[in-house]
Amino acid sequence: MPTRSLWAVQSAKGTGSRVYARGVATIITKLFQLVRPDIAYFGRKNAQQIAIVRQVVRDLNIDVGLRILPTVRESDGLALGSRNHFLTQPERQAASVLYRALLAGKALVDGNVRNCAEIEKAMMDLVVTEPLVNLDYVKVCHSDTLSSVDTIVPGTMLMIAAHIGKVHFIDNIIWRGGTNWLL
Repeated sequence: MPTRSLWAVQSAKGTGSRVYARGVATIITKLFQLVRPDIAYFGRKNAQQIAIVRQVVRDLNIDVGLRILPTVRESDGLALGSRNHFLTQPERQAASVLYRALLAGKALVDGNVRNCAEIEKAMMDLVVTEPLVNLDYVKVCHSDTLSSVDTIVPGTMLMIAAHIGKVHFIDNIIWRGGTNWLL
């Protein structure tokens, strides 16, 4: 059974429900109990899922190493996903605004902007120029806990989620400090 700390992770993300957290936690717990892997691999693209998995592993003392793999991207930066092929050509072109918004946030951080509200606004302002994109959220947060932060520090994540056509997209980049980013 997921613990209170799992609910804290889910609440901190501000983008989902306890039902989502419980579902991920249940599936991961069952998988790890049945398979008993030494190492489990996850893609960095789904930051919410990673935060929940990390919390479950900590809370339940599951003996598994977690390896987080880089996000694989299309040539225009769109995160590769199994549902991308459901997009029409205009929707596919519109989807590239998500990565451009992340890069706009990155440019502000690289330019020494540290105010999270300013970065979130700039990212949102870019996304809303694309009429085919229904923005769910833009969030600047701690990369491990998904808790909101007011000021950018190393370990801060820029997150974005949107619906385009019938496809839900999530993506993120993490600032490690200086010019070091996990894109």
